[in-house]
Amino acid sequence: GVVGEWQLINWNGDKAEDFDVYLELLSDGSFNLYQRVEYSYYEHFAGTFSVGENLLQGRYSDGKPWAGEYDYALSDGGYTLTLTDRKSNEVNIYTRMQQIPEDVRKTSVTRSMPGSRRFL
Repeated sequence: GVVGEWQLINWNGDKAEDFDVYLELLSDGSFNLYQRVEYSYYEHFAGTFSVGENLLQGRYSDGKPWAGEYDYALSDGGYTLTLTDRKSNEVNIYTRMQQIPEDVRKTSVTRSMPGSRRFL
């Protein structure tokens, strides 16, 4: 299902053009989030996630939970992942990738500070 590498393509009905987000969900329940949102470079966050019946939740490595709890749906034969925040109703649409670009992984700055702003 949700295990794989994903790129954000749409956020609340708008194309993700001014920022870039990649999400890697691994089969061991860990995740990597690469985001270029506030800065001109990618930030890397890691942690764990869990999948329940239509619910995707996560917790960063510093113990902070994701900003939302997300209802999720897979479509297009598993190539589109739609996350809808249960609190705010924000909708994030991701497309499955073969792999996150290596330059994103290599140039990212790893963050684990509690005050860092995170996309999820």
